[in-house]
Amino acid sequence: EKEKEEASKKRGGEDSAGYRIFVKGEVVEDAVSVMDMERVRKNYNPKKILKEFEISKERFNDFENILILERPKNAEYLYIAADIGESAPTEIIILSQVNNSFKYTHNITLHNLTDKEQTKIFKHLGFMLEANFIGIDCTEGTARAIFHSLEESFPKENLSWVHFSEKIPVDIEKNDKGDMVFKDGLPVYKEEYVESWSIKRLKDLLYEEGRMELPLSYKLDSQLNSVIAVHSGNRTTYQTISTEDHLLAAFRV
Repeated sequence: EKEKEEASKKRGGEDSAGYRIFVKGEVVEDAVSVMDMERVRKNYNPKKILKEFEISKERFNDFENILILERPKNAEYLYIAADIGESAPTEIIILSQVNNSFKYTHNITLHNLTDKEQTKIFKHLGFMLEANFIGIDCTEGTARAIFHSLEESFPKENLSWVHFSEKIPVDIEKNDKGDMVFKDGLPVYKEEYVESWSIKRLKDLLYEEGRMELPLSYKLDSQLNSVIAVHSGNRTTYQTISTEDHLLAAFRV
């Protein structure tokens, strides 16, 4: 029972495709692989080396000497995005934008750090790199505590709250003539769940030639390759059949 409970927690519940495939051994016919990895791998640049750091609670006191990073001189925008782990590591990614192309440069993994300790690292990175945007997956309580602490140090326009269970406006509603729809003088927005829209957006970026440059990373490749779509009624949800999806979640942020 204990192993079953741990497996359920790791796989996202007993109804998840990952649990049904790897624990129960079912053939999940309603699950469809999402990523076209042949398209995705065209973005890999074997000449680029991903700079990776790991900060554990034992190394935390020295993190300022470990995390010495420079903002790329040609970066028009710099993004820090993170999936905050509750019982798992926190994955932080750093991307720079040059013209219309995103370059993945750093992966920082945090192990067993409190929300206050993680906040210090985010502030250090934000100020050191002069980050234009810091995005946090605020689905869990620890992440929300970190986000609210960052609000005390960074302007709101530089912070992005991401909650995969919420809806966000993605476009403006239009009538049959193609004109924008207004209600009470305000435009009416189309909305989608962040969970679904983030996957669609990531696919658009990965499939369009020249939009992303990714150093070879087995961790990222395996997580991208494990995304499946599960159809339930009129809604499609996305799951990973890998036990680890935190780096992927940071990219979705």
